[in-house]
Amino acid sequence: MTALASYLIAIMAIGWGGAGYVEEIPEEAKEPTPETFEATFYTARCDGCTGITYTGYDVRETIYTTEGRRIIAVDPNVLPLGSIVKITLEDGITFVAEALDVGGAIKDRRIDVLVETEEKARKLGRQTVSAKIIRRGFDNDANM
Repeated sequence: MTALASYLIAIMAIGWGGAGYVEEIPEEAKEPTPETFEATFYTARCDGCTGITYTGYDVRETIYTTEGRRIIAVDPNVLPLGSIVKITLEDGITFVAEALDVGGAIKDRRIDVLVETEEKARKLGRQTVSAKIIRRGFDNDANM
């Protein structure tokens, strides 16, 4: 719980007479706990690549979803397809990504971040990243 949330709960309790009334913060309003993943980087432009993700998203001309999220490949047994995560790289760069792809080498707590070129993928290499899971899996109302 953030300090601000604790403060607001205390104010609410005092405002209602301080009789021990505390309103629970809804689960969706709580800050997600960061998890550690190993990240690698890939491109849609390589030998054997089709440019279409496992979920059918065409990445031949973009590395983003229509909502502006980066695209990542995941192990769906660890992080379900359609999940949205906030990723922080080792250099502090942070972005929101959506799990729309899988890969043969993407197992366990590993993610593959889609980038523009093979050169950029090589430059970024392999690194430990922090990921806050904003949503697990596809939204029930979302169309694929």
